[in-house]
Amino acid sequence: MGQITTPEPVERRRQEETQEKMLTFCVKGVLSAHHTNLSDVEEEDKLCIDECGLDRRMYIVQAVNDLWEINPMHSSEEWDIEEGRKCELVLIGQNLDKDIFSHGFRACFTCGTNK
Repeated sequence: MGQITTPEPVERRRQEETQEKMLTFCVKGVLSAHHTNLSDVEEEDKLCIDECGLDRRMYIVQAVNDLWEINPMHSSEEWDIEEGRKCELVLIGQNLDKDIFSHGFRACFTCGTNK
C-alpha cells in the first residue's frame, strides 16, 4: 500500500466520548446451529441437518469491530455425538458489560434444545 497524505488536520476524539462507551474490538467463537425453518436453508446445506433441525457442522464466529462473519466449518469438523454441543464467544474490547452481552447471547438460544 502506498503512502496516504493530506493537508487537513486529523480530528482528535475526546477521551470522554469513548470512556463510557462499550467498544468491541474482536470476537471469536464457535456455535451450534439449530434451524427452525428449513425453507430458508440451501439444498446442499440440508444434508448436514438432522430431523430435529440441528446442524451437524460447527459454526465459526469471527469479528473485528463491526465486520462479522459466521460460517460453517468444513464438513469433516462436525459435532461428535458423544461430545456436548456448546456456543461460546470470546470478546475483546473496552468497557464491555458482561450482563448485557450474556443476556443478548442467551436470547439467541433455541428453547428446549440442550444437545
